[in-house]
Amino acid sequence: MRNFRPSPPANYRISVSALLISTIFLIQPSLAENTTTTVSETQVQYNLDTLPAKARETMNRIMAAARSGDVDELRAALEWNELPPEIGADNKTDPITYWKKQSSNGSVHGIMAKMLEIFERGFTVHNEGDKNEQASYAWPYLAAKNLKTLKPHEDVDLLRLATPDEVKSMKATGKYSGYRAVIGADGTWHSFKKTQ
Repeated sequence: MRNFRPSPPANYRISVSALLISTIFLIQPSLAENTTTTVSETQVQYNLDTLPAKARETMNRIMAAARSGDVDELRAALEWNELPPEIGADNKTDPITYWKKQSSNGSVHGIMAKMLEIFERGFTVHNEGDKNEQASYAWPYLAAKNLKTLKPHEDVDLLRLATPDEVKSMKATGKYSGYRAVIGADGTWHSFKKTQ
């Protein structure tokens, strides 16, 4: 003969259900914290082979123009874009003219040297994997770092891009304030200007 086990009272079943529901709600926030997306996080890269082909082509074109020291070569690299890159001036301003005015000797050779130094540093990846935004690549990686906590080799990189006095000012704020270049995954040269 099978033993008969009476069902628990209705109010007991309700209490157990309420306990289960409240436990789920307590656990849920911690689960959400562990499943945050990483598409917006900044990644630092040093291997240029990881760049999309069009972005790498644009970077190589800029570097070749900078190495040549030829203003016409630099202008050709600028005109590769449908629109000129942002340079920190009015959009109607010719970049070559602007850089000459910024120079102490009316030459663009200084800005060309700066381009080479910047593109030879590591770069950061932005919006990679984001379906709503095109990925972009920014040089130097130092623009995304806290300059107060740099590693020794990063200190050397910073000193190759700025004077000791400029480095001292940047480290006081923790922010890089030199030139920064951005190229899109489609090869668009978005900007070459000083960070704010």
